[in-house]
Amino acid sequence: MRRSCSIGSVFMAVMLGVLLLGFTMSAAAQSDAARTIYGTAASVATNIPSVHTFAGAPAGFDPRSASDEVLATYGFPPSPNQTADPDGYARWANAMALAKHQWNGELKEHPEFSARGIALPKDALNAESSTPAVSTGPTIFNSPCCAGTVNSTPVKTWSARSIDSVNAQFNEPFAQEAFAALGSPGNICDNNVDLGLTYAAIDNSPADGEFLAGGTTWLAYCSAAGSGTGYSADFQWVPGPFTDVFAVNPGDDIYVQVYSVLGGCNPAYVFIEDLTQQVYGTYQVMPPSSTSCLVGNAAMLVVQRAYGNSEVPTDLYPLPNFVNEFALSSSENGKGQVFYPGSKTASTYLGTMTDDSGTIAISVPVQEGNSSIFFYDENCAEVGGCTP
Repeated sequence: MRRSCSIGSVFMAVMLGVLLLGFTMSAAAQSDAARTIYGTAASVATNIPSVHTFAGAPAGFDPRSASDEVLATYGFPPSPNQTADPDGYARWANAMALAKHQWNGELKEHPEFSARGIALPKDALNAESSTPAVSTGPTIFNSPCCAGTVNSTPVKTWSARSIDSVNAQFNEPFAQEAFAALGSPGNICDNNVDLGLTYAAIDNSPADGEFLAGGTTWLAYCSAAGSGTGYSADFQWVPGPFTDVFAVNPGDDIYVQVYSVLGGCNPAYVFIEDLTQQVYGTYQVMPPSSTSCLVGNAAMLVVQRAYGNSEVPTDLYPLPNFVNEFALSSSENGKGQVFYPGSKTASTYLGTMTDDSGTIAISVPVQEGNSSIFFYDENCAEVGGCTP
């Protein structure tokens, strides 16, 4: 693959700086160098002009022992703070050890469906405040699109307080139509595509729904013409196009890390790995518009049914019957503060997905410790099938 000629010069400049300054170089200076390298090293074009990737690492390369600058050279995500977030670091280290095969296939955009932002209580992510969140939560909400958690922090513009990295590990669900009515074997056939997404994301703009997400898609379809399933790794900078990366399998273990090194209207990054297949890819994604700028006000871990179904007023596809799914996650801001989906503070939002009527719960997240979320479906999503 091609490497930009500027990568070598930037890398040599960093190494020369280390030699000149010795071991007195500050962590902040190292971080500045790594931020520069992430931007210049993402020089390998993909078939989508707004998306670039990185040159492949040499044989035998071990990201776990690499410096921040070398990680940036090959597009591996920055490690969570080993002291502040040991579990997050352990997930990262395991993923890096298994990242053996960089995927370089063609990306595929899907304008026919999309993720969208979660409608939280008014001004939930807007108010700038220095007052720490109190342990009166999590704050509970219902949403027709989504089940999951949102860790929020009160920032309006990118700063050291912004959440700049979120990681997640989860099992790819087995997607199927809802089970037939109790007492009957098999599954229904709803003559539709049932389409679910699992993703981690930075931001949740209440103004335009903007956020950057990485995760997987899982779908089941059935009609008189036939039936089947589909599974893939993917990313989306909402409101830009939903983009497929490589195929995954039900039951595969997935690791994803979404991160930004500069914030604002600069490019940001998505690292996706199928741990079971030891396949990974890192993508530098350009903002989809001049107003789609990251502020770092939220980290999300979400199971969502996709938007784009023009046959119903909600625009939502049915949720596949996934039965249950386990996920682990954490996120950090520029000050090293760690956020967990299992947090009990009021600034953590815990949402249940409802059917189109908004009255029947169909997917529920359960906090199981700081890092762990257990998702399950119920009611018409599990048995019988939901109707608009």
